[in-house]
Amino acid sequence: MLEQIEAAEAAKVLEAAVLDRVIANPAFEAAARAAVACWTPPHGDAMLLLRDIGRFIAAQWSFFLASEPEGLTRSRLEELLKTTSVSGMARAQALLIYLRFIGFIKPLPTGDSRIKRFAPTEALTTAFTTRLKSELTWAAALDADIAAVLDRFDEPQVADAFRRHHAQNTIMAFTGFRPQTVSLDVFSHRFGGMTVLGALLQAADRGGVFPPEGLARFSVSHLSRLSGAARPQVRALLRAAEKDGMLAELSEGEVRLTPLLVQHVSYLIACSVQLFAWAARRVLAEMGGPGLAPGAQIPSI
Repeated sequence: MLEQIEAAEAAKVLEAAVLDRVIANPAFEAAARAAVACWTPPHGDAMLLLRDIGRFIAAQWSFFLASEPEGLTRSRLEELLKTTSVSGMARAQALLIYLRFIGFIKPLPTGDSRIKRFAPTEALTTAFTTRLKSELTWAAALDADIAAVLDRFDEPQVADAFRRHHAQNTIMAFTGFRPQTVSLDVFSHRFGGMTVLGALLQAADRGGVFPPEGLARFSVSHLSRLSGAARPQVRALLRAAEKDGMLAELSEGEVRLTPLLVQHVSYLIACSVQLFAWAARRVLAEMGGPGLAPGAQIPSI
């Protein structure tokens, strides 16, 4: 089970040379620009309820966990949080309570009052399907298998399989992810942090190379409204990113995006493409189409 999680395949999919080839694709800049736009869900989007990384991951992984024999349970979520170091084990219960409170998961009958299993609701399924379709739309220009799945994404069985496989892939990717130096965790592990990062990238965009280096003008109040984080939280995030060398503050309301930040954002987007492509190949194989050859070994948890 959990002790036998195999992250070697994820490491191969996400190795630096592979990511460099994705970034070198002539279509990468346009795709990256569209990818960053997805980091800010529109007003009223249900994904705004998941701007905390723990909540987002718990919601995403519920699609895979619910498909396992043991199901989506507190103990299973605790194990994954511990193995991946995405969030503390102690948060599992609070995350399940939150997801149930907002109507994203529902309890299932177990016949045993000591065991509580949950399943994603239609609301969560709809929210993630919409989000994934928008992500696959920009990524399709970079990979033929992603494009093939996108063409069939309105088929319920294809969307269901993709949500499940992509969730499993991210579990394996996080299992092997142990940053040794600074990383985008300074943004992603703070409430609304990726929305703040996306806004800064868009503010620095002059229509040329993307992700862009250079000047980004902003208002803390605007970033606060956009991300849902309080203004002191936004200021603390900017200070932390500056300390890590991701940003260089020029004056009040102005920062310079550094080459280090651009490199990390480029790799993050390339990683997303690779995880989408990996899931797409598995889905196509499952559906009997092109992609991963039928009968090929698929890493399992």
